[in-house]
Amino acid sequence: MKKIKLDKNNSVMVIVGVLMVSLLLNIYTSVMNSKYKMKAGRESYRYIEEIKHRNESALVILDQSIETKSISNEELLSLYKSYNSILDSTVQLCDSYSTYKNSNLIREYKEDDKNKIKQSEVYSRIENLVFEYLNLEMKNEQAKIVLDGKILNDFIKMKEVSNDVQDFFNEFNEQYLSNLKDEKREEKIIKKDYWIDMYLGVNKATEKNIDYPFIIKSKN
Repeated sequence: MKKIKLDKNNSVMVIVGVLMVSLLLNIYTSVMNSKYKMKAGRESYRYIEEIKHRNESALVILDQSIETKSISNEELLSLYKSYNSILDSTVQLCDSYSTYKNSNLIREYKEDDKNKIKQSEVYSRIENLVFEYLNLEMKNEQAKIVLDGKILNDFIKMKEVSNDVQDFFNEFNEQYLSNLKDEKREEKIIKKDYWIDMYLGVNKATEKNIDYPFIIKSKN
């Protein structure tokens, strides 16, 4: 069997060809990663903004309700819609974070996976509690619900959660996004992966309330 001999020029051409293929693959991978990062960032940015705005809306209703010691069915429905949207956005962020983390594009974070479950769990409990109160009032055909005892404590605790989340957003914006608005703000959040920091920050702000019983007290 004859051996294939490569002269010096052919060897150089082979090496150059291999390097070119490797370079093109790296460029392609880099472009695809960049596109994926931008897409994930834009979607997650919308979820973050939804949580922020819905939390502000919920806080206004909670403030007024605690002050007057009552809440109308219309306000209770609005409150439920806010928490429903927050919960949905939180779940979507959890999925985005997990996928992004597995893509090897993300820098390492010390927070463990248990925290992700805790955040959704707190909002899930609050959403379910508000829904139960709303359903109860509709069955009783009452125009409003009086806040006292356990019910008042529930609303005070929900307000604490909302205040903690709002405080986090305010502090984060002041530190990292000061004087940035609209497109410039979105661009920086995506470029710096700040949506991840904000997701984990909201997580941390809510996890202290994981043990509070967001349930309607049994009359038995």
